[in-house]
Amino acid sequence: METTFSMEANIVNPFIESVVNTMRTMCNIDPSRTSLELRKKDQSYSGDISGVIGIIGEISGTVAITYTDKLALAVVSELTGEPQDTVGELLEDGIGEMINIIAGNGKNILASSGYDVAISLPSVVVGKGHTINTPLNMPSIIVGFDTPVAPFWLEICLKRDQ
Repeated sequence: METTFSMEANIVNPFIESVVNTMRTMCNIDPSRTSLELRKKDQSYSGDISGVIGIIGEISGTVAITYTDKLALAVVSELTGEPQDTVGELLEDGIGEMINIIAGNGKNILASSGYDVAISLPSVVVGKGHTINTPLNMPSIIVGFDTPVAPFWLEICLKRDQ
């Protein structure tokens, strides 16, 4: 039996808007969207490090951002104002802060539309070809972006609670 999933644009778009604005304003990196697709089971990325955060309230699920090491180092260098050249604790903290900012801005956009939502503490996953575990029986949308440095991916796995 095949299950049909739907994810409403009005709960996805705030996070897409937030990631673009955050990359531009805080990291001086101009991303362009290259793809939008439904995640396939056990799909992994070409990324090396991901920040993941939970969304709870009238909308629930997870939002994750996945970077290559090269882009993660550029992002955290801009975010901290200090050149970063090593994968380690500072880089992981910076990627955790990036997903926290992205999710916080997305949450604020949702709140301005009348949704009551909160975000959890972020977590970071490191390792080439890793996968992000998402809530069972919920769709995930993968939004691909390109930048002058390297590509990255935004994964949105959300549903509106009834």
